[in-house]
Amino acid sequence: MRYWYSLQFTDTGELLDLARTIERDTPFHGVFLGDHVAHPVEIDSRYPNAATGRAAWPAGTHWPDLGAAMGALLAATERLHVTTSIMVLPLRHPVLVAKTLATLSQIGPGRVSAGVGVGWMAEEFAAVGVDFRTRGRRSDEMLDVLRLLWEGHPAGFAGEFFRFAPMVSHPTPRAPIPLYVSGFSPAAMRRAVAKGDGWVGGDTSPERMREALPVLRTMLREAGRDPASFEIVALLRPDALDQVGRLRDDGVTSVFCYPEAERYARVPTRQDLVDDVHRYAERIDRWV
Repeated sequence: MRYWYSLQFTDTGELLDLARTIERDTPFHGVFLGDHVAHPVEIDSRYPNAATGRAAWPAGTHWPDLGAAMGALLAATERLHVTTSIMVLPLRHPVLVAKTLATLSQIGPGRVSAGVGVGWMAEEFAAVGVDFRTRGRRSDEMLDVLRLLWEGHPAGFAGEFFRFAPMVSHPTPRAPIPLYVSGFSPAAMRRAVAKGDGWVGGDTSPERMREALPVLRTMLREAGRDPASFEIVALLRPDALDQVGRLRDDGVTSVFCYPEAERYARVPTRQDLVDDVHRYAERIDRWV
């Protein structure tokens, strides 16, 4: 079982110091960043991971550019793996995503992966001129384009949303870049099985994970995928860490450790961040 610590809700200027603390003082395997391109003043879209349907983080929460932040984190550390939970994939063009992730792989070979999802905030898609309704099909094509461009030989693509004449994109990854698809919907789970290297449960409820795992295993079996080579990630808060043993027995291979729910409602201080890291590390130490 691998454990990853959340760098979400961290001021950008604190990221590197916090990552160095995590690397030096804890057994965490890696860290992850969240993703939004902007925070609309008015959000009518329903946030799926809260009973109220409202995202609780303040408008001033930092959501740094993923490429810049991940590159800095890789350069500032030696062993920590860096990933996303979750990159809103269809907000972007796949040729640019392929370039960013391949470049990161050159900086930190073997330490880069990406958790990807289709997003939930229609206002965010409108801001960048992307059709919210087609985000699932766009994501399917994007995953194909990423794999294609990372092969490093001339290749073209002709899909519903993306098309380009044969070309190459360098640098190519120095090591494989795992792509983990997020979401509990049947479409998301099928996407993970068909096109991903793993699946991220898009909720912090252990009960919901345990309900989904048999469905995922059936999909993997029907697709001829080897579960042993497929990453299964649970999202847990500190008060749910006592479920780790059972989730591991059920086939979960990684845990993304999220802060307490109330963290969403405020911007933490530096001491808050350091205290949270050590508090979480103490909780997971028995499981490592």
